[in-house]
Amino acid sequence: MALLNQGIDPAEIMRKKGVVGNANIVEKIVHVEDKEKMKELEEKLEREKKEIRRKADEEQKNIEKQANL
Repeated sequence: MALLNQGIDPAEIMRKKGVVGNANIVEKIVHVEDKEKMKELEEKLEREKKEIRRKADEEQKNIEKQANL
């Protein structure tokens, strides 16, 4: 928390603490004409987004706990 109060970028703190490593971002392009399949893929994507957000929130809480120690 002290580092955040000093104006240090949270992403930089996460990198320094080893929480975030070198992430490789891969873009997937899928052409789908089946509307049912499209719906399934959209639902899967939404679940993956929620999981990523949950993990990011958890990592942020861990960083804040460590900063308070």
